[in-house]
Amino acid sequence: MGILSNLVLILIIALVLFGVTLPVWYVLWLANKTRDWYKKATPEERRKMKKAVQISASMK
Repeated sequence: MGILSNLVLILIIALVLFGVTLPVWYVLWLANKTRDWYKKATPEERRKMKKAVQISASMK
């Protein structure tokens, strides 16, 4: 019984760690995609993006 409960405990810890790190990886991935898009974007698109960021920041 002791081995089984240890396995369950390890599984729970692994799931918790996975649940914590997944949003972090997603945010990093999203930031990377945004940066890549920003590099390819035209100056006009960059201006629109900056304006949208300012509007969203002022709404908070």
